[in-house]
Amino acid sequence: MTIKQFLDDHYLSLVLNGFGGVALAIFLRFIGVAGDYLFLIFGIWLLVLLFYYGWQFFRQRQRIRKLKETMAALDQKNLLAEIAGKPRSALEQCYFDLLREANRSMTQQVSDYRRSFEEYQEYIEQWVHDVKTPIAASQLMLENLSLADQQKQELLEEWRLVDYYVEQALFYARSGEANKDYLLQEVSLATVVHEAIQKSQRQLIGHGFRIQVEVDEEVVWMDRKWVLFILTQIINNSIQYRSDNPDLCFYARKTASGTCLVIRDNGLGISQEELPRIFDKGFTGKKGRIHEKSSGIGLYLCKRLCDKLGLGLSIDSVLGEYTEVMIEFPQLQRG
Repeated sequence: MTIKQFLDDHYLSLVLNGFGGVALAIFLRFIGVAGDYLFLIFGIWLLVLLFYYGWQFFRQRQRIRKLKETMAALDQKNLLAEIAGKPRSALEQCYFDLLREANRSMTQQVSDYRRSFEEYQEYIEQWVHDVKTPIAASQLMLENLSLADQQKQELLEEWRLVDYYVEQALFYARSGEANKDYLLQEVSLATVVHEAIQKSQRQLIGHGFRIQVEVDEEVVWMDRKWVLFILTQIINNSIQYRSDNPDLCFYARKTASGTCLVIRDNGLGISQEELPRIFDKGFTGKKGRIHEKSSGIGLYLCKRLCDKLGLGLSIDSVLGEYTEVMIEFPQLQRG
């Protein structure tokens, strides 16, 4: 609280004191009180007012500072009214009562929203599990149909995209609490890379990708399921934004803080002005507008999951030349 704010709050009482003082001076002078006595009376009055307003100013400023310090130290800010101490005035008591009532209403609304969200999340997860069964069955049936190779490959590609987006929806629904569904274990990085390539082998082979894997038997701390999903998203981007003679290279290098897995392709690349926004939700860039199937969710979801799981994720790219995705795994700690 500043002095100006305090004076603005007490503007009316200061004005009334001023008018009262002038009226009293006129009255005392009218009844014949000498000027020396008037100066003495008003000097005492002024000292009392200065003391009173000064005491009020420092008292209120100390109270506000204490409340701000208490608020800053709280993890749950809505508990301020409960631990701020005894109110110092009837007005402060009224404010605290209103704040508590607002907190109760907010807590109830948050509880209702969380329950509704959890029910929706459970429904999405169950729906994904249910729908993946007919998708897999349809793919098997399609492979056994007597169709021209080109038609069959096009239909299988469309079904692969359906399965890909369904799986993306499942992981997106779970991403808010990824750290609760996180099984940390020692996993061979090369094994997970080959597994991710295996999942997308039909598309990689179909589009003529040359694959190069230079990952030794590095063992890192990871959750196999989440990292496999992240790699699948990155591979799908390389497929979607491929060049005419596509290459995809995986290699690992040691860093000061752990192990870095680099996924490099020679695809369309990303312009420098778009690089800072590639992890934004829904951002597709110029290339995404050309490729209508781009949703702008894949990289956003990868970044969100990496942040939740304590992994570093960054991208370097030159338009029309290459894109490098770097995933940083923390140092393996052995007991």
